[in-house]
Amino acid sequence: MTQLPTPISKVSFASLTHRGQYTDNYPLGIAMVAAYVKQHFGKSIEVEIYKHPDEFAFDLDTFIPPVVCFSTYVWNLEISYEFARRIKRQSPQTVIIFGGPNFPLFSNEQKRFLADLPVVDFFVFREGEYALSILLEFLFEFDLNVEKLKRADVDLKNTYYLRDNHLLQGSTLPPITNLENLPSPYLTGISDKLLDDEKITPLIQIARGCPFKCSFCQEGEEYFNKVRRFSLNRLIEELRYIAIRTRSPVLQLADSNFGMYKADLVICEHIAKIQKEFGWPKYVA
Repeated sequence: MTQLPTPISKVSFASLTHRGQYTDNYPLGIAMVAAYVKQHFGKSIEVEIYKHPDEFAFDLDTFIPPVVCFSTYVWNLEISYEFARRIKRQSPQTVIIFGGPNFPLFSNEQKRFLADLPVVDFFVFREGEYALSILLEFLFEFDLNVEKLKRADVDLKNTYYLRDNHLLQGSTLPPITNLENLPSPYLTGISDKLLDDEKITPLIQIARGCPFKCSFCQEGEEYFNKVRRFSLNRLIEELRYIAIRTRSPVLQLADSNFGMYKADLVICEHIAKIQKEFGWPKYVA
């Protein structure tokens, strides 16, 4: 049974990048997680997604939410942690959750990694939609009391944390097989503000996973070796939704192996149709 927060809680999701002359990719990973969390908890929570540090800082000056989730990569770990550190300094009770691929695979390195980031309460590794929802259910059940939850010995799936300098981890959830169970962060409308930002390039994912085992890549791990695809109808709906709303001329594709499968040619044909109808995208990356 889903544990609902009372009263309504706000959960902020941040996938930050340093500002510069270049455009930023739409934060698809954390937006997918935010969309699922919003669907899971419904009207009992509010979600907000951030990409630009200045906008995030401005809103934090007004209100620091009870839960802040960061999607971290090798290029944004430092800026994410600096925000997390300042949030904890101003609001020690705020729960800080990190996630993303920038996490070691071996327990001794995982422990050292978390010890070096002491304000991070939990790290959600691998696919985050189901895992973060489970973590939030327990957090709400324990009234957002991090220490109380950590000592309850519950199974926080896909989640790693330190307790008394010991590394604890929940059991590993299997990869999500039916991607249609995941709501679209575009079609649900939670990304409209981001689409209206000309500095943010829309990003779509046609399939998750990769059959290859390249050692330099996160998806080279066995966990990701089964390829799963989103439905064609969903992808067409997303592309049309984006075409109407985006201010960027570019479409980015996030797949590891786009063009390797015959089904990708069908996607290309639909992109061409949308291009004729809307004049978008002008470029595909």
